[in-house]
Amino acid sequence: MAPITEMKIVVGEGYAWILLEAIVITIHMWITGMMMGAIRKRVFNKDFYQKKFPQYKQLGKVMRPDGGYPDDGQGRLADKLDDEDWFALNNYRRAHMNYLEGGFAVLIPLLISGLSYTRWTFFSGIAYIIGRELYSQGYRRT
Repeated sequence: MAPITEMKIVVGEGYAWILLEAIVITIHMWITGMMMGAIRKRVFNKDFYQKKFPQYKQLGKVMRPDGGYPDDGQGRLADKLDDEDWFALNNYRRAHMNYLEGGFAVLIPLLISGLSYTRWTFFSGIAYIIGRELYSQGYRRT
């Protein structure tokens, strides 16, 4: 049996900042999702169900005022929303989904490039976080 050799990966001094930045991006992504959950709870509330689906109590566990799940903003429940609530729900959803779609495409290169270019990667990550927040706020306000 061949001997097991050690392999060492050397990271720069500032790589801990890159890891922290990756954690901040992930938490920010999660918070954006939580904001989506809050808007769901606001628009798909008990009053919505009572007005739009008076028979919902007979449906038992099939239809509960639980935030409109599994409707993603384009389904049967969302069709019953007024325009303002539908627009708000879909803008929050789109801001969150856009973050999910691009977030991991940023995290992997961030972690890899941070091994060699710590300073540039760190500043790029900061710019990404700021840009992401501005984009999300702008999308939710339109």
